[in-house]
Amino acid sequence: PKTLGSIYSNLGGVLYESGDLVEGEKCVRKSIEIFDLGGKPINLSISYCHLALIYLQTNQIEQAAHETQLSIHYANMDDFRRGKAVGKLLQAEIEAHRGNKQEAEVLVDQGLEDFGKLGIVEGLNLEQAGRTHRLLGNMERAESYFLRGIEVSEDFPVYYAALYVELASVLKSQGRADWSEKLQKAMEIYRKVECPLRIEILKKQF
Repeated sequence: PKTLGSIYSNLGGVLYESGDLVEGEKCVRKSIEIFDLGGKPINLSISYCHLALIYLQTNQIEQAAHETQLSIHYANMDDFRRGKAVGKLLQAEIEAHRGNKQEAEVLVDQGLEDFGKLGIVEGLNLEQAGRTHRLLGNMERAESYFLRGIEVSEDFPVYYAALYVELASVLKSQGRADWSEKLQKAMEIYRKVECPLRIEILKKQF
């Protein structure tokens, strides 16, 4: 069951990252059903993290909050330190949506600090940190996180593209002319890795 659950969890991650949020959610839900029968807490933590990310992308904030708490719960059961750090970044973004500025900023700092203790610097984490600050209106800090994420993500094209999307959003909100160049860069990356659904999402978003 653990192997089958991991296949569904990983497939769900690939699907939602490529833009198929509906099928991605179905696969992740299937993985949770399987892990409930024969998985470990770490497996469930990862799957619930996937769900939280999906719900944040579809602006279902309270549903994302529910899945985040479950992800953190299972991470604590297994002392899954990476999962606990991710949980703080997810909760930070949720608090930003809720308008809880101070709590969001503290959680971002704590989450990144925890990743630093693990020796982990990843585009996805920097994207989350930057997006939280963008939601809070801290555009300079958001931009700095997105630029740092771009520096470390070239070998991970889906994350690389997502960071360019976020950077374009920040630049556009500031009235800077180079936002469209960053958006085109994201679309170019998505074309190379055959993610047409992401391109369609961007056309609607911008």
